[in-house]
Amino acid sequence: MAQKTTRGQVEYRAQVFAKMLTTGSTRRECLQHASDEWGVTDRTADSYIRAARDLIRSDWDDVARDQLAAELLSQYADLQRKARETNQLSVALGAINGAARLAKLIQ
Repeated sequence: MAQKTTRGQVEYRAQVFAKMLTTGSTRRECLQHASDEWGVTDRTADSYIRAARDLIRSDWDDVARDQLAAELLSQYADLQRKARETNQLSVALGAINGAARLAKLIQ
């Protein structure tokens, strides 16, 4: 008989999936990871994925749009600075264009 998963394990697994999802992993990759690492079924893994998506959503629930826009503009500025330092001018231009679109200076 399988051992019951603790609340801490469920939370940890949801956090693992949140990280995977925010770095581009697919549902199929999450399911494979759950099977390989934890020996759980797709149905159980899907419940972890739902919990992970709730975690991701909660990160943004209380962020005002203007605050988020300011943070993103700062990230664009930092990216552009680093790109210029490494002579990656196309990346710098992309950051400039992204910031301009975010600020609604261009469409």
